[in-house]
Amino acid sequence: MSRMLLVGRSGSGKTSRVVAEVRQLLDRHDAQGHFERFQVIVPTYSQAEHLKRRLLRWRGVAGEPAAGGGLDALLDRGIGTFEQFAERETGERLHALAPAPVQDALALQALEDDDFPDFREVRRFPGFRRAALRFVKEIKSGEPEPGEGAVAAAAERLAAASEGLPGARGRKLLGLARMLAAYQVRLSAAGLFDHEDLLRRLLLRLRDRPPEELRFFALDGFTDLTQVQERIVQIVAGSADRALVTLLGDHGGDREGPFAASAGLLGRLMSASGFGLQALGPPRRFAGDLLRVEERASGAELVPRPMGEAVRFVAGADAFDEADRVARICLGWSMEGVARSEILVVVRRLDSETGERVLDALRRHGVPHRRAGGAPLLGVPAARTALRVLRLLSRADAAGEVLDLIRCGAARGVADGEADRLFAEARPAGISSPDELRRCAHELGLRGATAWLDALADARLPPDPATPVGIARALLSALPTLVTWSYEGEVPGELAERAATDAAAMRRVRDLLAQVVRALGATGRSEVPPRTVMAGLDAAASDARCAARDQRVDVVNVVDAEEARQWEAEAVVVAGLRMGEFPSGVREDLFVADHDRKDIEKTCGVRLPARMDEALRRERLLFYAAVTRARSRLVLTRPLVGNNGDAVMPSPFLEALHELVPDGERVDDGAGRTPGDVRPAAGETVAISDLQRTALSVLAERHVRGGEGEHRARIGIDLVRTMLTGCGETSEGATTSGMARVSGMASADVWVLLRAADVRLRPGEEARLATEGPAAAHMARARRRSASSLAAFGQCAYKHFAGKGLGLRSPEHSPEDGLDPLRQGTIAHAALQSAFEDGARTESEVGEAFDAVWLRETERVRPGLSVERARAALRRAVVQLVVTHADASLVAGFEPVRF
Repeated sequence: MSRMLLVGRSGSGKTSRVVAEVRQLLDRHDAQGHFERFQVIVPTYSQAEHLKRRLLRWRGVAGEPAAGGGLDALLDRGIGTFEQFAERETGERLHALAPAPVQDALALQALEDDDFPDFREVRRFPGFRRAALRFVKEIKSGEPEPGEGAVAAAAERLAAASEGLPGARGRKLLGLARMLAAYQVRLSAAGLFDHEDLLRRLLLRLRDRPPEELRFFALDGFTDLTQVQERIVQIVAGSADRALVTLLGDHGGDREGPFAASAGLLGRLMSASGFGLQALGPPRRFAGDLLRVEERASGAELVPRPMGEAVRFVAGADAFDEADRVARICLGWSMEGVARSEILVVVRRLDSETGERVLDALRRHGVPHRRAGGAPLLGVPAARTALRVLRLLSRADAAGEVLDLIRCGAARGVADGEADRLFAEARPAGISSPDELRRCAHELGLRGATAWLDALADARLPPDPATPVGIARALLSALPTLVTWSYEGEVPGELAERAATDAAAMRRVRDLLAQVVRALGATGRSEVPPRTVMAGLDAAASDARCAARDQRVDVVNVVDAEEARQWEAEAVVVAGLRMGEFPSGVREDLFVADHDRKDIEKTCGVRLPARMDEALRRERLLFYAAVTRARSRLVLTRPLVGNNGDAVMPSPFLEALHELVPDGERVDDGAGRTPGDVRPAAGETVAISDLQRTALSVLAERHVRGGEGEHRARIGIDLVRTMLTGCGETSEGATTSGMARVSGMASADVWVLLRAADVRLRPGEEARLATEGPAAAHMARARRRSASSLAAFGQCAYKHFAGKGLGLRSPEHSPEDGLDPLRQGTIAHAALQSAFEDGARTESEVGEAFDAVWLRETERVRPGLSVERARAALRRAVVQLVVTHADASLVAGFEPVRF
C-alpha cells in the first residue's frame, strides 16, 4: 500500500499530480472497458467540474471520444465533494437534506419551545437564527462520534461548561446548548437531516462496513478538515491501494505559514494512517516577479528590487474610476492578443459594490464577460417584482405597494402612460389601497389599469387559514397573469443576459416557496394564513442567491475570491484592495467570544476554534489564491477615495506586496488622478471617444505659459482641429456631423472652445472682461450663501461642487435599507413632542408614546437586528431624557409648556 501526503505551494503541481494518477488508471482499463475504481474528493462542486473537464479534454486529445465509453459517468462517480461521496455510500439523496428555510423554522420552534429568557426578544429575527444555526453547524462538524445521542451529549457538556462563565456569557452558552439539543430532536422527529448529519451518517456507515476496495483515493484542494472529515479520510485511505492527500504548504516547508495546513493535521494523518510526507518544490506555473509576489503573499521576507511589466499596482481616483480602469485593462489585453477566456477578474465578493461596478464597467465598454457565481436574489428586479405581487396576493403588502408595482412597468397590460397618469392622480390624494385605486382608474377611464386591478382583486387570497400547499399553488398560478416577464416570447440579443437572469431568479423564487411549504409541514402546521407563508418566503429570500446558466467560453470571467481558487489564467486583475473589503470585516462570534472558546474546548472537549483567527487566516488564504492565479500578468487595483470623498486605506495585503519594490517606486500607477479627471489613464485609450474626451479636457485645463500644460494644450488644439477638419468641419459655422459632435458637443461649440484656447495660448496681452455689458453685470451681482452651503464647502469642496454646480442629488433612501439618521431624528423629535404635550412623566408613559410614534414611522421598514438595535437605543435615550428633564426648567425662569 502506498500512502503519500503532498505539501506544496500554489502552482507547485499538487492537482496535476492527482490528475496524472487518475490518467494512469484510465489508461489501464481492460478490453471490455472496465475501469479500476477510484475516488477523488475536492472542496467544491466547481472544482470537481474543473477536474472532470481536464480529464475529458485529455481523453479527447488522446484520440478517443471525450465522453465515450461511459467515461463521463465514471468521472461523475469518482470525482466529487464529501457530500456527493456520502450520497453514494449511504443511499441518502442531497435533495432530501433540510433546506435553509426548514432549518430556520425548526430553529425558531426549538427556541420557542425552550423559551430561554435571554433569547426571547431576538429569536424572531432571521439574522439571529442564522447565527445560532452557524454555531450548531460548528458543534456538529467537530463532534466525531456518530449517532443521535452524540449531539445531545455535546449539548450537555456545553451546558456544564456554561457554569464556568460569568453573567451573560454563561447564560448565552447555556441557551445555545439547550437550543442545540431541542433543534436536533425536532430535526430527527421530522425525519430530516442536514449536511453535518449526512457526513456523520457516512462516518457511521464506514465504521460499520468498510467501503468497496478502491485502487486509488485522493483528497485535493483542502487547507483544513473538520474532525468528522478527518476520520472519514483516515478510513477511506486505509482501504485503498494507493492514497494521495495534497495540502497547501508554507513558503519554505520548514515552518507553519499564516494559512498553510496545520502541523497538528499533518501529524495526525501521518501517525494514524501511515502517510509519508513529501514536500514539493517551487511553483511551476509562474516565475520571475509573479513568483516573488507568491513568496511575499505567503509571508516570506524578500529584498526590494525594481519590478518588471508582469506585475502592476494600479490606483483609481475613486471606486468608479477603479472599475473603469479594470475594464480598460481587460479590453487592452484583448486587443494585444490575449484570449478573453484567459482573462480573469477577481473581487472579494461579486455582490459587493466593487463587483457590481466592475461588471457595469465591462458592460459599458462592450467587453463580453461572464459572472461566474450567484447573485443576491433581491438584487434582481424580477425577483423583487414577484415578491411584491405575492405580498399583494397574500394580503401582506404595505401601504402604497400596489401603486409602486403599477408604476414600475411590470404590470401586465398596463401602458406606461396609464401608469403615470394613475400615479399622478393617486399619490397626491393619498390613494393607496387596491380598491381605491380601482375606483380611481375607472373614473379616469384607464382601461388597462382597471382590468389589471380587477384581476388582482379576483386573485387575492382570503385571509382565512388554508393548507400551505394550496396557498403556494394559488400564488404561483396567479403570478403569470399579473406580471410581464423579460423572457417571454422572442428575446432580442441585447436583452438575453437580463432575460436569463430573470428566469433564474423566478426559478429560485419557486424553489424557495416550495421550501417554505416543507418548513411549515416539518413544524406540524397543517393550516396557516397566507400572510404566514409570505413571511416565510420573505425571510428565505433575504439571504438567497441565484445564478443564470451561462455556457459562453470567449468571455472575460469575473469571480469572487472563493471561486478563484479553482481557476488559473494568463492575465489576472485583483480589484477592490482596500481596507474593509479585502480583507472583509472580521467579527467575533455573536454568542461565544474567542477568549472563552479555548477554555470551553479544554473543559468539555468540544472543538471551538477562535473565530477571529480563523477569519483572518481565511482572508489571507483567499488573497494568496487570488494573486497566484496568473501565469504571466497580474494587476492589483485599489481606489484612492471612497463614496464620501474621504481617502481610504489600502489593504494590508497590498501594502505587504508594495514592500517588494524600493521606497521610491511604491507609487501606484494613477495615484495622481482626481475624481474629476475624465481622461483615461496613460496607455488605456481604447476608443475614439477616449481620444475626444482627452483632447477637450486638455483645451479646458489651466496652464502656465512655457510649462507642460501649454504643451498639452497645443497638442489638444491640433488633435481636435484634425478631428473636425477630417469630417469636413472647417469653420465654426459648419453643420454638425458624426465626428463634429465631439463628446456630445456641437461643432460650433467646439470651434468656440478652440478659438478661446488659441487666444489663451497666443502671446501678448490677455483678453479681459469688459467693464460694461451683461457679463460684467452678471459677475457684479451679489450671491447669497447659506451657512449649510458654506459648511458643506468646508467639509468637502468636491461634494459642494457636485451638489451646487452639477445639481447632483443623493439617491432616495429605500425603506429596505433600514433607518437612516434623518428618520431616527424625526422619530426622536416626534416622540419628545408627544411625551411633553401629553404630560408623560414615567418611563412606561414615555415608552408608550415612543412605541406609538415608532410604529407609525417605520411601517414600511423591513425588520432586522440592526433596526431593532436602533429602536432600543433610541427608545432608551428618549425615555431617559424625558424622565430626567421633564419637570426641570428648560431655561431659568421658564417652565415647560405645550409646543
